[in-house]
Amino acid sequence: MKWKLLWILLCSSPAYAFPEMIGHGYSSCKACHYDSSGGGPLTEYGHTIAEEILSVWSFQKEGDTFYGLVNTHPISLNGDFRTLFQHYEDDAIRLDQSFPMQREVSIGFDPSKNVSFIGSAGLYGPNATEYEYRRYYAKVTLGQGIGIRAGRFMPAFGILQPDHTKATRELFGEGKESLNLETSITHKYFELFLTRIAGSNSRITTSSKPVVVQRDDRNGYAAKLSLFLTKGVQIGGSYASLSDDASIPRDYLSYHAFVGNKKIWSFAEYQTWANGDSKLYATLGCAPVKGLWVKMEINRAASDDPEVFGTLQFFPRPHYELLISGSKKQYFLITHFYL
Repeated sequence: MKWKLLWILLCSSPAYAFPEMIGHGYSSCKACHYDSSGGGPLTEYGHTIAEEILSVWSFQKEGDTFYGLVNTHPISLNGDFRTLFQHYEDDAIRLDQSFPMQREVSIGFDPSKNVSFIGSAGLYGPNATEYEYRRYYAKVTLGQGIGIRAGRFMPAFGILQPDHTKATRELFGEGKESLNLETSITHKYFELFLTRIAGSNSRITTSSKPVVVQRDDRNGYAAKLSLFLTKGVQIGGSYASLSDDASIPRDYLSYHAFVGNKKIWSFAEYQTWANGDSKLYATLGCAPVKGLWVKMEINRAASDDPEVFGTLQFFPRPHYELLISGSKKQYFLITHFYL
């Protein structure tokens, strides 16, 4: 398990999504992200919120896509670039290294107010030489908060907290996007996602050779329900029924809760599945000043002892994020620049 979690850390890249925004009154991710369940490229409104709420300071419209220098509507260009510096040590191994985790460009096309097409391409992980096309989908927004999405993306499941190295993100983590058909309903008091996972966890890559489609069959269904009890208080649950290329069915359950406001918050997710194993992620955080988050995180995989992290996230200016986190076994620094 230790090696598995370490490999996830080396090869994954976090999505740009923060559950902490629930404390600012944003119960749903749809307003700020093209992705209905969070992560990936920001909408125009999302760039504005990142500037006004997250950043320590900024010039007017500095948070706009490409700093507002290029007006490309109805085409939206976005980019995410992350670098990892890491030290890990336990009884078996010692590791010190740094490398780019993510070099990704996304493009969106909005032919109308209610229709969007999204695609991304990038290099992920150390020594990456093959471009991967991890997300490509079409999204239609209907009346009464109803949305339909089809293509390759991450199904809604649990809390989409930004660090996909945590145990609860192993099931639907970055790089594990699948081909899906999704229906979502967003209401004043709840949000519901129903997803048909349509038969493949394929990844399209390109190199000096022709385009290669890598397949890891994954069929099934996923559902997520979040209840908005009041401002800054949210509870919910997720369910996934999956079968892999061996046609072995597996059922997964997840329960999540968030309580907080702009200054202090706590959220947790607990996962369990048919064989009785379980995983837990929980955090307690505060924002002593604008642009700085201080957090204590607990991460427990199925058979391991809990690992406790102390974490700082700093947003000095729009388009920049710095994350420093450490436990008894490891510490790491992640730099993030986004357009």
